[in-house]
Amino acid sequence: MEYNIKNAKVGDELILRSSRRSARVRVSRVGRKYLYVSRLDGGELRGKFHLDTGIEGSQYGSPSRLYTPAQWEDSEERDRLFRSLRAYGFVPDFSKYLPGEAPSTHKLRRLVAVLEERVDDDSHEEAIDPQQGPK
Repeated sequence: MEYNIKNAKVGDELILRSSRRSARVRVSRVGRKYLYVSRLDGGELRGKFHLDTGIEGSQYGSPSRLYTPAQWEDSEERDRLFRSLRAYGFVPDFSKYLPGEAPSTHKLRRLVAVLEERVDDDSHEEAIDPQQGPK
């Protein structure tokens, strides 16, 4: 079974990403609907996080979000892949997708791999340089 926020137990370490920074936190309480976290030194942080999404249940400002270490790595990789796509001139617009329907990390990896593929000297095609674009 894949670990996600819904499987969190007291004592598990998660990553909290706020609008300013990210930090490792520890699960301090788990309710039926919300999850509460504390700093690693023990002080509980204000705020509650939805168990189904990991998003802070606040009505003010930009909400923070909790990630498992695996989700965090996936999020960081997606950021790197999007930067690569932008370097090749693609500006991904996922606003037309419903939540959960955006391309998977695996598909983004494959797309970037195709763009970065170098062609043999015998081919008449040329590889695209991300700095110069297509010729």
